[in-house]
Amino acid sequence: LHLADALLALAQRSSEALGAVLAFARDQRDACESVIRRAAACGQSLEDLEAPLARLLALGYRGVDISVGAPELLRGAIALLEARASSGERRKKTQAAIGAGLYVRLLEVLLLAIAWRACPEAAAPEAELRRPRPKLGGSSGSPEEHLLAEARLREVCARLAASDSCAALRLQALSTYHAALQFGFLSDV
Repeated sequence: LHLADALLALAQRSSEALGAVLAFARDQRDACESVIRRAAACGQSLEDLEAPLARLLALGYRGVDISVGAPELLRGAIALLEARASSGERRKKTQAAIGAGLYVRLLEVLLLAIAWRACPEAAAPEAELRRPRPKLGGSSGSPEEHLLAEARLREVCARLAASDSCAALRLQALSTYHAALQFGFLSDV
């Protein structure tokens, strides 16, 4: 987190540094999408998701808008959470591949992306509200796509909060569910 703070402080004073920070964030987002895509296509392990996801979260919590250009990441993360919430053979394979901590971070990424879209000043409370927020490049998806993603997220959060075996994941799912509801109301206002 200290490195993210230092990079963002430098980015405020230099357009070259800002470009480097945004390129780094895009690379982390793309790495997350790539790992999720490979796992969905051939059942590959998601161990490689841990590092880029942590870096993306650090940047998101420090004021970089990670919601723009992330529809594929949102869809993939929601699909992984749905697999965790489902029962049967598919859930057992997914649980063997990654632990509950990674699911908690996936919920955090999804919540940050929705928060940035609904209410940018609420997404990074530590960031100064007066400063313009760096945004990643790319398509942010249609409003309908975001509404469907938010509905899917709330549904999977409710299922995880009600039935998952990990207490930390249940609590994060409940928190994400309530925050997603609130951000849904804010984006409608």
